Amino acid sequence: MVGDRIDNDIIPANKIGMTTVWIKQGFGSYAEPKTVEEQPDYIVNNLAEITELFR
Repeated sequence: MVGDRIDNDIIPANKIGMTTVWIKQGFGSYAEPKTVEEQPDYIVNNLAEITELFR
């Protein structure tokens, strides 16, 4: 799951066992993961950085 919101993207994906990528952009960039279920597997600052995860 690739998303920019912890509450709407990362938490639900973590609950079903998906690998998660949090794009820190927009209003979501001000959030900070506080619990294990809020913690993404990867954090990027923009969509272009996701390509680095696949090299």
